[in-house]
Parts: sequence; structure tokens; C-alpha cells
Amino acid sequence: MNINFYEILNQISNSPSKKEKQSILLQYASPLLKQFLSLAFHPDIRFYPSSFPEGYKEPDTLPGISFSTLPCELKRLYLFQIGNETADSLTIEKRNNLLLQLLESLEPAEAQTLINLFNKDLKTKGLTYSLIKETFPNLLP
Repeated sequence: MNINFYEILNQISNSPSKKEKQSILLQYASPLLKQFLSLAFHPDIRFYPSSFPEGYKEPDTLPGISFSTLPCELKRLYLFQIGNETADSLTIEKRNNLLLQLLESLEPAEAQTLINLFNKDLKTKGLTYSLIKETFPNLLP
């Protein structure tokens, strides 16, 4: 069964102890989750956008029924990463259009999770750099 990143983050937020939070991270540990956490917590990775672009229309699809998912789109996030040669060469308009397409292909909760990732704040109680570093020692510097 596939689980969205925001569902994992909700489980972590609702867990009362550090040990339980680590257990959830380990339960769902996958290369994609680790990449997501690295993008969110690595201090050298920064992103251009910090909010929903003008014109964003929240899709009216039901949860679980969307054109794409955040794990599938992780490979495209370099287009929004400061310091990436391709991203740096895009005009603001082009970058915003790409972001708009990406966000509208996701269910609303995943779109919000992506914006939170860009802001380096997943809004998840107890999910910290030190917790990630302790759970996955080789993931972050």
C-alpha cells in the first residue's frame, strides 16, 4: 500500500515520543522518503519558490486520485533549486508555470507539503534535523 508523504508526516506529528517518531521514519524508510527528507533538511539545499504561484487552482480530485504524486515528482524538483544550473537559467515566469503545472497535478495536501518543503519547514511536530540525523546518520551533513 502506498502512503503519501503528508500521511507519514501526520503520523509523526501525532506520535508522542521521539522513539515512536523514529520508528515511523524507519517503517517507511525508502530511497524516495530519504530524498524528500534530505531536500527538506539539508542546509545547503534551497529553493526559489516560497508560496503557491499566482493562478494556482486547487484540484477538486479526491485524495488518492490525482495525476501525479510527490514521490514521482521529486526528480523534477531540481528545476526549483537555487544553484542548479538549469533552474538558475529559467525565467521567473517559466519557473512559475512549471510550478503551477506540478502543484495542480498533485492532490491539495501534497501540494501544500511541497510548498512546506520549499520553505524548509514541513510543519511536523518533533521532526527536526537532529531526529533525521540520528535516525539516518549518513543522510545529512
